[in-house]
Amino acid sequence: MEFGFEQSYLDMGKIRRHQSTGKTVFLVLKNAQKRSLLNVTTDSPSIAFTISPAPSETGEKLQIDVAVAPDAPPGPIEANITASMTDSSYQASVLHVRGNVIGNLDVAPDIIRFLINKSLPPTKQDVQEIRVNSTLDGSDLKITGLKDRDDRLSLKIDTVTAGQQYTIRARPNANALELTRNVAGEVIINTNDEDQPEIRIRYSMIIQK
Repeated sequence: MEFGFEQSYLDMGKIRRHQSTGKTVFLVLKNAQKRSLLNVTTDSPSIAFTISPAPSETGEKLQIDVAVAPDAPPGPIEANITASMTDSSYQASVLHVRGNVIGNLDVAPDIIRFLINKSLPPTKQDVQEIRVNSTLDGSDLKITGLKDRDDRLSLKIDTVTAGQQYTIRARPNANALELTRNVAGEVIINTNDEDQPEIRIRYSMIIQK
């Protein structure tokens, strides 16, 4: 490879808000004389990076130190870092970056999946759980709203520790059993937290053949 990122994806994992954590990737650029033609950009203000030389025996490389910006808002991050050359003979290379910024609330998972078995009634469909936990001691966390705008899920809140921990149980309802194709949607959770008043959890439904 003459030019491009050594990897296509970078998972930053969970990052506490205001606590920037970095990871390193490498960009191959074997013709070091063309360093001045390089342009590296990101499409997200939540991602920051620095570039420094990293020579190796197998060819010239650049070290890209990637970090989540300290002021990034809580929630999932999906961003791209694109490396391109003004020399059109080089094809642009894209690094896909993902992560999850944790604020006062830790919500997991960020996506849930359902396999719809149409031979079973709604009460027998699989249940998926979403955990909503406050990271603050002595908090008074409340879930003030819960919905699926497409009305394909039955949703129930179980209190684990009042003001601190909740579990949301999601199960496909009768509307989901009428589906004729695979779909995606969102569970919308509203809370009394100032930084995270609305949390969106993606879901997918796959019709079992």
